[in-house]
Amino acid sequence: PALTMEAFLRQCAAGHFPQAIATADALVRDGGIGEAAALALCNRAAAYFRIELFKHCERDCRAALALLLKDSGVASTVLQQTCYTRLGDALAKLNRTAEAKAEWSNGLRVQGDLDAHLTLQERLKVGHSATATSAAPALPAPVCATATTTTAASQLVLKQAPQPALLPDKESLDEAAAQVATKGLVQFGVGNAEIDKTIALGYLQVNTGKFDVATKMFSGLILKNPHIVAAYLGRGTAYALAGDLRKAVTDFTCAIDEDPHCHDAHVRRGQAFAALGDDQSALDDLNTAVNHLAASGAPDADRAEPLHQRGLLRFKMRNYARAAADFKAAAASDGLRSASWNHLGLCLNTLGSGAEAIDALAKAVALQPSYRDAWTNMAQAWRDLGEYDKSLQLFNRALELDPNHGQALYLRGMLHFGAGRHREALEDFERAATLLAQGGVHCNSGGSELDARNMVGVVKHGLGRFTEAVADYDTVIARKPDHVAWYQAECALYVHTHLDDRLVDFDYDAGLDPAFKEAWCKRHHPATLSRYHMQPRVSLRTGGDIVEGDCSGHTALLSLALHLGSRLQYDTPGFLPNRRQHAAFGLAILDVAQWLATAPAHATWRDMYARAARWRQLSEPNDPVWWVDRLPPESFDEGFGSHTPMLTGQTRVARYYPQFARAFALLKELMAAQCEGVRAEQLEHVSDCAAAYQVMQRDFYVVTPCRSVARPGHVMEGTRLTLQLSPPEGFEFSIRTPGTPARWVDYDAEIAASWARLRSAATGAPGGDAAVEAALALTFYWYNFMPLSRGTAAVGFVCLCAALLAATGRALGRGPPRGVQLDWEAILRPEPAEFAAVLRPWLREALTEPLDALRDVEAVADALPTVRDALAALNAAELLPLPQ
Repeated sequence: PALTMEAFLRQCAAGHFPQAIATADALVRDGGIGEAAALALCNRAAAYFRIELFKHCERDCRAALALLLKDSGVASTVLQQTCYTRLGDALAKLNRTAEAKAEWSNGLRVQGDLDAHLTLQERLKVGHSATATSAAPALPAPVCATATTTTAASQLVLKQAPQPALLPDKESLDEAAAQVATKGLVQFGVGNAEIDKTIALGYLQVNTGKFDVATKMFSGLILKNPHIVAAYLGRGTAYALAGDLRKAVTDFTCAIDEDPHCHDAHVRRGQAFAALGDDQSALDDLNTAVNHLAASGAPDADRAEPLHQRGLLRFKMRNYARAAADFKAAAASDGLRSASWNHLGLCLNTLGSGAEAIDALAKAVALQPSYRDAWTNMAQAWRDLGEYDKSLQLFNRALELDPNHGQALYLRGMLHFGAGRHREALEDFERAATLLAQGGVHCNSGGSELDARNMVGVVKHGLGRFTEAVADYDTVIARKPDHVAWYQAECALYVHTHLDDRLVDFDYDAGLDPAFKEAWCKRHHPATLSRYHMQPRVSLRTGGDIVEGDCSGHTALLSLALHLGSRLQYDTPGFLPNRRQHAAFGLAILDVAQWLATAPAHATWRDMYARAARWRQLSEPNDPVWWVDRLPPESFDEGFGSHTPMLTGQTRVARYYPQFARAFALLKELMAAQCEGVRAEQLEHVSDCAAAYQVMQRDFYVVTPCRSVARPGHVMEGTRLTLQLSPPEGFEFSIRTPGTPARWVDYDAEIAASWARLRSAATGAPGGDAAVEAALALTFYWYNFMPLSRGTAAVGFVCLCAALLAATGRALGRGPPRGVQLDWEAILRPEPAEFAAVLRPWLREALTEPLDALRDVEAVADALPTVRDALAALNAAELLPLPQ
């Protein structure tokens, strides 16, 4: 081994790196499993680096670190530092800048040699420009110089001017090419040493970014011999990386004409087609490549890259199920493919399989602990499951690896925002907007600079900093006039004008144009509102924004509100606990309960629900919460209504898919009763959406029944269970509840009767069961009615709790049982008795906290008399300790 190491060092000193690598192979074989093996791997990585084979360098460095990290002895620390430095350098050359910085940072944590420490510090100080990442297929990767190497990773290696000190001189490149050609290791070589040397040299020119030089070399070969597959592959790759995709496609086609079984040509042409937007042609090529490799009995490792590329394309085409199968196969074919595990996790999370997604992403970071994007994706998967603490921990991990990762900052901001933590969200959104503006990055989960800037406006809007919010919205609108920020700016201006109105008089619905409200719900271009008069901006010139004030006088009220509101939290995947919403709902419960105790005889059910809906509107400016009958008459006549999917395309919606089994069973039952020509026996073996669609051969819906109590024998239209084809290879299964004038009249009569029963029962003996039954019946019809564009579920739950508090003097001691969503329990049942039977056992145990809403609690209407006071209270509630 000593003689072999001496030979290796001598060959490197002479610049004979291919020979040195062959010598290092023996060192690696003989190195065992300890520090000697790690040293051999690290040295071979250095040789690979000098001839620009950066992926090989990366692999050897990771293998060396895996050995070293098993041994915490002092002897290995300097070598660890060297490995981290070299690994970071290789990743930087591959334009994987964030990963490079993460590895250099890992090296700084090792307490070892001072010079090595200073070198790592210098690497981090100089830094490199970031590159954008995408789930779409990359352009063809640089051609590999040897036949024993698979194609490079899926991300595009961008053209970059190498550091002169690290570039081999011309003689070294020539010698490297000659060595590879002499050994017959040129990928797609012809067996002629001189031609193969030219091919290998051309490959090296592509890999080092000299695309013009490579193009001329390969063109010279083609001119002499137009049947050399490697020449077309090399020139096509040079064209593709230089951005000339049409010429690249032509060259890859020539390679395929010469050798129809050349899988690499099909992969590269497929990547070029994908970059041109011709997804179907790209898929055809990638299918051919995968099939050729399978038929030829190629090693699993050779199949991994085409499978991964096909998975990327299918992900782009929204065929997530097939993409997941490809990534899973790619990961199985090459166990070190952390990128395939990462993309498998992305697919599974998009499909709604959050737990499986997290398992896949955990494998990605186990293989590559510095994999920033995989940590980010795992954090998002936990967020989609409604797990704030776990999600935050992983976002923080991703941002430790790269503090300037704009996408992770944006997504962590969305986590904070979804949890009602506006101040933390604002900090992340502002940083993300700045970083994303610098990098021009747009991620699949949202996260462009405009997305981040808009969310800065939304958070400031919610906090009552209206002047700043409108300025942020204006910044977005100036660049994208049809952005939803236009609608949010108009709402901010309206609320700002009415900040000092009495809260009980504040009527969002009456104050805004019906056409405006409908257009916001449907995300229409603002230009369609030809007759709309924009909100005046006079109020912005007079100031009057909400400032951080002292709400200590209302601490007891706000703490109680947080406590009550937290009992409305669904214990179901996808529902993230939101402190701001909890405070708003708790205040709404108290406000409505106090009002009910003194409401005049002529008060209506709508008075109660409008009082609760006002809190829902104020607590979340990002949501268009409107009464459906106050939209334009023509939309009301057509049946504008709510829409909630359980399955959309191939995605199982985390919040609502748990209702699928019951809803699908009901669909089948109603198909037999309502769909002409469908018999019950046809549906016996129908177990999924595809089979149900096959029976009908078209999009269709069935109507759930909602039986009247006030008018025995009368059946109202409940919701519409709707099944629609959703390419590729998917379906949408949803509930759609239209709000039409006739339906409104029908439900108004039923809810008015339930309201009368509740008022009558509430005047009887306190705590009577009659009041509970009346409140449940009223809630049942409210949920089947669905009279709001958004927020019907929360408003209904608030009013149920308020009615129970006013009638029984007791508040909920705990929230609904795991998996129970009150609105779905009503929607999927035909009558209030069944709804009550489900909830009654829970309420009997949960209504345990005695509370006199009038005697024991400060009156909400007196404590928070204006819109300004209400918003300031929500701001203050965010900062209070969690209620016990």
